Amino acid sequence: NIATIGASGSLAKISLKKYGKRISNHRGKMHELFKSVENYIHPFATFESDKHKFYPKIVKTHYPRATHISFHGGKSSIAGQGELKKLKFDPLFCINHTNAMLRANINRLFRRTWNTTKRIEQLQKHLDIYCYAFNSGLIR
Repeated sequence: NIATIGASGSLAKISLKKYGKRISNHRGKMHELFKSVENYIHPFATFESDKHKFYPKIVKTHYPRATHISFHGGKSSIAGQGELKKLKFDPLFCINHTNAMLRANINRLFRRTWNTTKRIEQLQKHLDIYCYAFNSGLIR
């Protein structure tokens, strides 16, 4: 489930001028994702996330009896190494590392570049190929 998120941060003004306003549909896509995995996740599962403001509501909507634990993300130890935190123990290390691997191995996901995806379905194909290669052991 690929979602678009509106531009934010220091490059937002340039992005708006260059590409126009981007519609944010990530909340709806998260509902789609949770709906697609409802038969595979136990109703009393524990969900862990960062402190994004709408995650608790989405989890509660789809898993009213589940536990949701949110963690403060913490600051990076070195600029450009977002998955390497100053914390002694980072409970979100696994997902942060997975996302860093995606950014490192899929050139259109590089941060702070103008590599953009014009068509969402092409990004989905790229992600499908990467997931197949990773799960087959071709990428480590």
